[in-house]
Amino acid sequence: MLKVEEALKDLEGIQRLTAEAKESVAMIFIEPADGFDLSTLMDSIKNRVDGIQHFPEQAEKPVINRWTMREQALRLQIWGDLDERGMKTLAEEIKLELMTFPEVSMVEINGARDYEISIEISEHSLREYHLTLGEVANIISSSSLNLPGGSVFTENGDIMLRTTGQAYRQYEFESIVLKTFVDGTRLTLGDVAVVDDGFVDETGFALFNGKPSVGLSVIASGDQDELETAAIATAYVEAKSASLPAGVNLTKWMDVTYYLEERLGMMYKNLAFGALLVFFILALFLEIKLAFWVMIGIPVCFLGAVAVFNLPIIGGSLNVLSLFGFILVLGIVVDDAIIIGESVYSEQEKNGQTITSVIRGTHQVATPATFGVLTTIMAFLPTLLTQGVMGALPAAVGWVVILCLAFSLIESKWILPAHLAHSKKVTGAGWPLLTISRKTPTAA
Repeated sequence: MLKVEEALKDLEGIQRLTAEAKESVAMIFIEPADGFDLSTLMDSIKNRVDGIQHFPEQAEKPVINRWTMREQALRLQIWGDLDERGMKTLAEEIKLELMTFPEVSMVEINGARDYEISIEISEHSLREYHLTLGEVANIISSSSLNLPGGSVFTENGDIMLRTTGQAYRQYEFESIVLKTFVDGTRLTLGDVAVVDDGFVDETGFALFNGKPSVGLSVIASGDQDELETAAIATAYVEAKSASLPAGVNLTKWMDVTYYLEERLGMMYKNLAFGALLVFFILALFLEIKLAFWVMIGIPVCFLGAVAVFNLPIIGGSLNVLSLFGFILVLGIVVDDAIIIGESVYSEQEKNGQTITSVIRGTHQVATPATFGVLTTIMAFLPTLLTQGVMGALPAAVGWVVILCLAFSLIESKWILPAHLAHSKKVTGAGWPLLTISRKTPTAA
């Protein structure tokens, strides 16, 4: 681990490097500097690590992975009257079938022990055949592997040759030859050792409804829609359950998209209620056409923000945090539109319904309405400046609020006045519904 740290410590693009060493494993976490190209940094790290010459003899080849945001959509559980090997085999089968759907990026198996081949040789057997434990280990290591064998050039193309001798099952290990005697007989590993094709020796179990079980986590990552991933997995569970053996069940539980759907439903409900409330209040005190065009501004701002929010330059997505931002900004997104609409209405009452009245009414309050929105934008601007890996969390809310308010400025200063200037005056419909008048008393 120290060699890796020494190789990477002066590499450009690394903001923080944290190393953690445990028994038989070492992990190094690298946090990139803001604005640095991750693909270039990954290539540089790989080149530096590959250039290290002297790793410990028994050390595995270093694995370099790029951490990506992954969202667990839901969890599935296989449970019932089935042994451990059959349970894990069924879990791996379901995993492969789920991975065929483009909406599912990853499936992880939980609660199942890893496979392990254990080989036990008695000291008496080693002495009987004049073997040592090291010799047996070397023979197994050299016999159980896959090796490239070069290539053959033909008129129809190159043919790659490869020896596939990797042993995976108990009988494959038992057939490994340890010695060949003069008379042609062979001594195999199965003759002197007990080969157990089982699981790693560790404690732990998983129960579901009181029965042995294995879990699967269905994960969506990148630009994938969690709701679509959960819907595909749910449909698969319903179809797969009919073909499972008797006494074995596949159950969906811990549906994380429930919270996303709940937040999405809350946003839709608040959006509809807020739009109708704006419409009825403005229609009650001002005019129906004005109330309608101000109400239309709410979905226009939201749709514009969603369109820009999903662009690669921002890289946003609809999640619990971004939906919270939409709910947060819902109450202030049309404030400037209401102010400008009321000013235009007052100007039209004085000078008639003309384009000049609309322009004059908009100009009268354009500056204070604009700065009222800009002050709110400035309040959320620091959320975009948070650095580090966790900076994406406050930025998800900040981008939504800022984009919605930016589109509200466009809608209230350009789109709304254009609609009001070309709208016909509503007559004979009793609008506005509420008229307040006052009589001036005359002198006796």
